[in-house]
Amino acid sequence: ATFAFGENHRFQLGLHNEPTVQGVPTPILGLEGHVVTRVATGASHTLFLTEYGRVFVTGSGFSGILGTGDLQDRPQPCLLESLAHTVILDIAVGVRHSAAVSEKGQVFTWGNADFGQCGLGIPTDVLDADEHVIAYQPRTGTTFAYVAKPHVVLTLF
Repeated sequence: ATFAFGENHRFQLGLHNEPTVQGVPTPILGLEGHVVTRVATGASHTLFLTEYGRVFVTGSGFSGILGTGDLQDRPQPCLLESLAHTVILDIAVGVRHSAAVSEKGQVFTWGNADFGQCGLGIPTDVLDADEHVIAYQPRTGTTFAYVAKPHVVLTLF
């Protein structure tokens, strides 16, 4: 079983329950039946890597950090469908982006791309590229660029 504890204000623990701070280790029911070999966690999201190279995501969906193709929160772990047919060996998270490395050596990135942190170019230089999505942030009245689903960083492959 995989357990989680700590702050869960952004669903990053994958527990989908109250309280927002979990003081004791609690099993993550959404991962039942999966052997988790690696966990990468940040303040807003978590990636889980299973023994078969599958990636599960949970947490806040802002900036596309979950790689699910939208900005929706995922309070419980869900399979990252776009990587389901790729064997992943390693995972990592940044503040607003994520990465995974495949058994073939491919580096996949997704999430916020305002400063080129996904390795897919600076959005102002490549606004017509398929990887980038421009979204409006109503709280700040600004726009931001993100990569909605995992994309291979071709310059590294």
